[in-house]
Amino acid sequence: MARSSTSGAGGKRKGTRFELKVRDDLLERGFGVVRSAGSGGAADLWAARIDEEERVAADLWLVQAKVSGKIPPTEREALWELAERTGGNPVLALRPRRGVIEYRRLSALKGRGGTWATLIVPEKTT
Repeated sequence: MARSSTSGAGGKRKGTRFELKVRDDLLERGFGVVRSAGSGGAADLWAARIDEEERVAADLWLVQAKVSGKIPPTEREALWELAERTGGNPVLALRPRRGVIEYRRLSALKGRGGTWATLIVPEKTT
């Protein structure tokens, strides 16, 4: 039986590579990023932009990185709950086509799959 590209060791490596690409993309866009590797937590990445005048985090993104863009209901709910506790934005990073990363904000849990809005991300600074 053939192994799915999203399960087993091969799928885990693919997911890890994508998380690292998302991390690098956010760093290039001026975010500070922490990756919670292997934690199994609600967010793969915690990313914050700094308000240069105030020297405080101005925008916190709690990111789940999914190559396929499919996020199971339990993970979606955990991401939502973490965002509510921290005041962060629950964000899904996905790859709609090779070489492209898209960011979507979870704006509501109701409905099948939740309600997602595409985010406008800052331009790359490097």
